[in-house]
Amino acid sequence: MRAIDASTTPMPQVPDILGLRFRHFRGIDLDIPGMAAANQAARLADGEAQPVDVDDMRSGYSLMERCDPARDICVIESDGVIVGYARVEWDDLLGGTRDYWSVTLLSPAVRRPEVIRAMHEWTEARRRAVAAGHRAAGEALTLPCFLATDCLDGDRATTDLLRASGYESYRRFASLVRPDFEAIATPPIPDGLEVRSIVREDALMRRIFDAEMAAFRDEFNARDTSENDYSRFLAESGQDLALWSIAFDGDEVAGGVRSSIKLTHDGVREGWLDPVFTGQAWRRRGLARALIGRTLILLREQGADRAALVADLQSPNQTLALYESCGFRLASSTTSWHKPLVLDAAAPAEAGR
Repeated sequence: MRAIDASTTPMPQVPDILGLRFRHFRGIDLDIPGMAAANQAARLADGEAQPVDVDDMRSGYSLMERCDPARDICVIESDGVIVGYARVEWDDLLGGTRDYWSVTLLSPAVRRPEVIRAMHEWTEARRRAVAAGHRAAGEALTLPCFLATDCLDGDRATTDLLRASGYESYRRFASLVRPDFEAIATPPIPDGLEVRSIVREDALMRRIFDAEMAAFRDEFNARDTSENDYSRFLAESGQDLALWSIAFDGDEVAGGVRSSIKLTHDGVREGWLDPVFTGQAWRRRGLARALIGRTLILLREQGADRAALVADLQSPNQTLALYESCGFRLASSTTSWHKPLVLDAAAPAEAGR
């Protein structure tokens, strides 16, 4: 066992597996393609329906605010090929908590118990160091703080480790697929609203972004937004404004469906409805159902083979029932896990922020 690059953030202890190496992130151009491939391999192994978009990963990693890539990412190589990674970050949520969050994705080739545990221990230690750094910088940390992570439900080994480490499941999400575009229901847009063509003009794009963010303020893990979030919105890959269905009430954005067509690993043209949103003032009027039907028609006309979206299975707005009534069926699921973060007085703050 040995630590690598301990002069900055210590990497996990490396099990004695020939050719395996834990290292720091080297940059978007060098590492994102390999990380995306490892991410996709993990999703395939665990039955996750949502594909990885390498361009979205590039833009997302270039605009991170509360993750320092030089210290908060661990990349795993096997014989020089990236086979997994972990990332940690933190956020203050509108629900009144601070989450020190992590994600770990490992391709099947490296899913050995000692590797899974090493990554788990590294993400916990790193998140504790970040939290201790916040305290050392004078933050009172008055919000309830949690160690949080998401795990694909097909990854039973990590699920078992999280449970054994004191984490509790507290939210589930699902990817849903509509396998064809037959018999699409197209209810009318509610009276007083209209769907308009969208052009890439800053004032209009900002209105859509603001309406979308406001619609999700009562949803799970909502937080205040920043200019970085708007930049990420503008930079999303595969944007085809002709596939957006945005409804207006006068000058106000009432709701919308933004969609794009992604190519899956096996060459299927999959239309992703991401997101579907309705402002609070326009809910319970059939707007979301009408916009979904309209979007499905657009995707069919553009040659998509099937459609898909993500649902919060515990949403108070009963989105799962809506999506199932529109022909979508559950294909895979992910669980959010957390446990309270308790720092003792001597907790090290090395490289915390």
